Amino acid sequence: MVHESRAAEIIVRKALKQYDKVNGKVFTISIDGPTACGKTIAANRVKQLLEDEEFNVIIFQLDWALVGRPQRVEELATFRETSSEFPFEAELHMRLNLLSEFLEEVGRYKSGADLHYKIELKELYDRNMDGLEVGSKSLRLSQKTIIIIEGHYGLRSEFLSAIDLNVILMADVSELIQRKVERVAKYRNAQDAIDYFHFVDLPSIKK
Repeated sequence: MVHESRAAEIIVRKALKQYDKVNGKVFTISIDGPTACGKTIAANRVKQLLEDEEFNVIIFQLDWALVGRPQRVEELATFRETSSEFPFEAELHMRLNLLSEFLEEVGRYKSGADLHYKIELKELYDRNMDGLEVGSKSLRLSQKTIIIIEGHYGLRSEFLSAIDLNVILMADVSELIQRKVERVAKYRNAQDAIDYFHFVDLPSIKK
């Protein structure tokens, strides 16, 4: 928790210094890094600090773009049986078009004259609804809006032109595994979490 709070303070300082470049509209931050490195905690703290500065802050969670849990659980069994690493999470386990479409909407707002703009997101991955793609969000843009793209793959090349501040968080592998096991304990046993890390998370990070 300590290093996430420290990271959040650094991110906010950098964002406030660079914000003037966007002429009072939307400023976008990407907080990237491997699974369980503290991205969500850091993003929530950044949101808190920026709201204290009277910004409208939106967090776009890249976990919303995950394909449903049943598909990923089924494929994990295959990876175990074949001892195969799977470095293609972004391509086959993520629906990154959701982020692309969101950023396109943000771009339309930034280039237009509207003071307020609403973006509706549907079919989002919902961890609390059995890991199905049933979630939805209504996000409102206005002047003095800061968007935080929170999650792995925010730094992919196709998104870079839409990001104003890129941040990557890192942690020791043993710490990542421990935190992942704790985070998913409600719906995945410890061994499944560890195997998923080694067969999917780690190869995808390396790629």
